[in-house]
Amino acid sequence: MFERLSEQGFIRVGSRRFKIGKRLFEEMKIYSPCQELKKYKNPLLIVHGSNDSKVSYKDTLDCFNALSNSSKRFELIEGSEHGFHEEPYESKVVDMIVKFFSN
Repeated sequence: MFERLSEQGFIRVGSRRFKIGKRLFEEMKIYSPCQELKKYKNPLLIVHGSNDSKVSYKDTLDCFNALSNSSKRFELIEGSEHGFHEEPYESKVVDMIVKFFSN
């Protein structure tokens, strides 16, 4: 994987073949999403697929539980992989996000 990253300047991931470049890997060494989310105090929705092979459910839940945000909400999408690219997961997540921002 890192050989392709060095040669091509990016790698492709997921069913949609999303390009991830060197810069993202460099930023991943610097930033901690959970630490950044601890600073966020507005309404927050975290959605996680139960079959996510990219991000650990435990890590996501541990981060969620560490947040002091009183307007946080966690939703687990049973059966979904990372990215919610298949139906019915995609529609379920889109509906959930629309409702979240409509309130």
